[in-house]
Amino acid sequence: MNFKKLLCMSLAVLSIFSSTALVGAQEAETAAEEAIAEEAVLSEDAELMAITEVTNGVIIYECDTSKKTATAIGVTDAARGVVIPATVKSGSTTCNVTAIADGFCNGNQKIETVTFATATNLTSIGENCFSYCPKLYIVTFNTSAKIKSIGNNCFYYCPKLTNVANLEKQTTLTDIGSSVFGLTPYMDEQTNEFVMFANVLVKYNGTDTEVKVPSGTKAIADAFFGKDITSIDLGDKLVTVGNNAFYGCKNLESITLPATCTTVGDMAFAGCTSLKTVEYAGGLTSIGFCSFANCPELKTFKNTSSKASNLTTIGECAFWNDVRLYYLDVGEISNVNVGSFWNCFGQTPDEIGAIYYYRIPDTVKTIAEGGYGNLEFAYVTVPNNLTAIASTAFGSTSASATYVVTKGSIGNSFFSGSGYRYIFYGDMNANGKIEYNDIKTLAKYLAQGINDLNYNYGKGVIADGDNDGNITMKDLNDVFRSIKEDVEAEQATAE
Repeated sequence: MNFKKLLCMSLAVLSIFSSTALVGAQEAETAAEEAIAEEAVLSEDAELMAITEVTNGVIIYECDTSKKTATAIGVTDAARGVVIPATVKSGSTTCNVTAIADGFCNGNQKIETVTFATATNLTSIGENCFSYCPKLYIVTFNTSAKIKSIGNNCFYYCPKLTNVANLEKQTTLTDIGSSVFGLTPYMDEQTNEFVMFANVLVKYNGTDTEVKVPSGTKAIADAFFGKDITSIDLGDKLVTVGNNAFYGCKNLESITLPATCTTVGDMAFAGCTSLKTVEYAGGLTSIGFCSFANCPELKTFKNTSSKASNLTTIGECAFWNDVRLYYLDVGEISNVNVGSFWNCFGQTPDEIGAIYYYRIPDTVKTIAEGGYGNLEFAYVTVPNNLTAIASTAFGSTSASATYVVTKGSIGNSFFSGSGYRYIFYGDMNANGKIEYNDIKTLAKYLAQGINDLNYNYGKGVIADGDNDGNITMKDLNDVFRSIKEDVEAEQATAE
């Protein structure tokens, strides 16, 4: 047998062995995937099996025996008074009662009293739990100070509710929804200038236009400031600006959120038509639905801390219709939601000149419908690491807008078929090519030292090839390299 035949036979055997090994590997991988899937199902089944429904007295609970926690989910027809205990038994397992579910006994026609006095493990009371209870006249809180949140409309429209005991002792309470005691005699009787529920400001009865919240205020709920307020000092302990807190304050001109503030709720500053600046000190993590919507004078939203912003979540329509907004520091958000920045950046302020640049944060992965719709600005830089762009993400945007993309990126693919103008990084004169004149323009920027102006006001410029927010010599080198690559490509095509 010659060497050639031996080699062919060896290769054939090796091929069979490799195929067998490959099939075996694939079967092993499939088996592993099926095992993982089965384990997930078993785990889910185990969790479901751990959830049991228990009726103790007049209260119905959902108990999670795996976590040893229970949620009060309803009452029986026999209920006249509700006493939430510290624990409840599910079989042989003792579960801590930590929550009351949304709508717990909403609209109950018989309940007269509610007490949390013995509910020493309770941390959360849901939305509409006791709303529309016509006979409810007294609510008693515990003194253990573990309750952290009370949901929207919890005791709304209870026309006989006059007595609420120990509410001021809930020092852990930082999350109070809208209209918790709305349309109750108890709320009508709160006539102090600042109505506080523990550390939460829920109503302002004063007439001052310049307001300072009480010392130690950790949250603001329905404060009903009205249209006359022009400024407010939020102190240095504030954690949450609740839903609708400053809605429609038409004369409010500026807001400074302290470093302790992490959350701005839904529509918190919506309709503040004179609001021009919002500053936060780096602690902010989330902005809710329509938080700053329809603020037509809002120009700047910036992090004033030397530390990087912690902001990661922007709600739908958060800055909707803020047509003058031009300085926007939204930290490291990963998703732009529906209408988050719709109709923003429409009027370039005189102080930054005729051409405006906006950089979509490099951390953004997805842009939803209308996320940047109806824009009017000159240039928008699009990050390289986008994974999804909705077909209407930039809907109704002015035909004069130009998008700056990187070759081969998803942004490049999206805009090449969108009908909008787009250019590549380094194309300073927007003629579709990176050429000698772009180099001259770039060099001029560097020589004049006006990079700071573009960074501070524009948050990025076309020639910022490495996306670091600055025009540097590295960017100049990147442009040279890009031209070189284009020339080499043209030469290869010609050959």
